Amino acid sequence: MSAISGASLHPNVRPPSSGGSKQNSRKAPWYVAYTRPRQEAIAEQNLLAQDFHVYLPLYKAYKKQQAVLEPMFPRYIFFRPSRPQQSIATVKSTRGVTCLIMFGPEMAIMREQTLDAIRSLEQQRNSLDLGELSPLKPGRRVRIRDSAFEGMEGLVHAVSSRRVILLLEILGQERFLTVCSDSIELADERSCDYCATQQKK
Repeated sequence: MSAISGASLHPNVRPPSSGGSKQNSRKAPWYVAYTRPRQEAIAEQNLLAQDFHVYLPLYKAYKKQQAVLEPMFPRYIFFRPSRPQQSIATVKSTRGVTCLIMFGPEMAIMREQTLDAIRSLEQQRNSLDLGELSPLKPGRRVRIRDSAFEGMEGLVHAVSSRRVILLLEILGQERFLTVCSDSIELADERSCDYCATQQKK
């Protein structure tokens, strides 16, 4: 399998210092593997089965009215040997892994400080509840995707776990309409004064 150059990656992914993968530090360095599409979890499981230390950062996202965990860096996974004598040659043929990130003939190394920062960000993001993740906030402009009102736009007035109350203008008059949250989509990213007006009431 071919290797991917690390030259175009973030500067926190760097070439190894002199000695490369043979360095005798108490803790082995973190390396970077490139996985097959949507097979990050498979690569993680198989690397763990080989007794590697593995880190797959996951990002909490809002999809279809529920929170889901997705890879923070699609197709990238971090690993290191769990013991000094452990060979990393098997990683290349591990199920789910396409290749290793390389700087020329040397394997790229991820800084420990960078991984600590990623872990901190991951913990902060994953501590958010569903309401904080949802883009459906009072005052956001949305578009109805189905029902007799398909194509109409309105403002979000209130949000519950599965229902959204919209403020629509129908025949020149404002009307409230309750719809399923999966039947609407964001119309644009513009803010409006509606939210501030409602908060004052």
